[in-house]
Amino acid sequence: MADLQHPVLAGDLLSTAHRLLRAEQRAIALLDDIIDEAAVAAATALAACRGRILTSGIGKSGIVGRKLAATLCSLDVPAQFLHAGDALHGDLGAVRAEDMVVAISYSGTTRELMRVIEHARGVGAGTAVITAFSHAAISLLCDHVLLIPQCEEGSGDHAAPMASTIASIAMGDVLALLVAQLSGHRRGQMHALHPAGDLGRKLRPLKQVMVGGDRVPIVPMDAASAQVIREITAKGQGIVGVVDAQGLLVGTVSDGDIRRHASAIATCTARELMVEHPIAVDMAADISQALDLMRLHRVSTIFVVEDGRAQGLVHIQDLLRVGIL
Repeated sequence: MADLQHPVLAGDLLSTAHRLLRAEQRAIALLDDIIDEAAVAAATALAACRGRILTSGIGKSGIVGRKLAATLCSLDVPAQFLHAGDALHGDLGAVRAEDMVVAISYSGTTRELMRVIEHARGVGAGTAVITAFSHAAISLLCDHVLLIPQCEEGSGDHAAPMASTIASIAMGDVLALLVAQLSGHRRGQMHALHPAGDLGRKLRPLKQVMVGGDRVPIVPMDAASAQVIREITAKGQGIVGVVDAQGLLVGTVSDGDIRRHASAIATCTARELMVEHPIAVDMAADISQALDLMRLHRVSTIFVVEDGRAQGLVHIQDLLRVGIL
């Protein structure tokens, strides 16, 4: 590493870091203040798009465009990034009448983007722009204008777009989320689009890791303590579910509950031993949702239910086995 020409005190560096982060926080707060129905209108048009959503930009705005396209794809919305410079050298052929182009330009004056939008309009494609200036040339051309705040970048003497880039990314995320909601996208669909990595593992359906069928420890409410103990011992989960006459899960009995009733265990029934209102997760949930419940309630085991009936059981060890923890 080259020697620093002008040594900087650590305190000054931290001040710079805090100044930048505060500027970025202000940019997000300002965006929260000004966002309005224009975002809903643009998202509605994007959700109705019969072709692809093409995002476009140059420089840092191009990175924002790539991020928006990638987020849309991850939500099962067909999208593609179109570099504005490359577009003017042949890639404009990617734009079709059924598509919609989302341009990103803080200033709204990027010449290459202007020509991309002009071409999109010429072939009948829909257009939108993320910009800070409602009267910029590109804003006047587009069907939808998504305003981000005119903000201090936080970069000090280093003239680099920082806070405005964060605001543009945030606006893109808003668009993507609204489009997914309008398109009826559901969390359960994401596993097919994220088959690898940590997210893919956590989005797996619970039925892929849960203990099910005859291996689920269950006793009726009137079961004697001896039956409860036999079921816990036989199934090896350290817990048993208690069901009512309709087969609905109404409680649980753990090893700890049995120890707490040790002095009177011989005369107890499952009803007297159980903890009511058991922590349970719906069969339609994924692994990450079950894990969130475990963490929230500080439990190591959770029952999986469907229409109130126990269908399975997930133990923290099951999640360790499949590499979730």
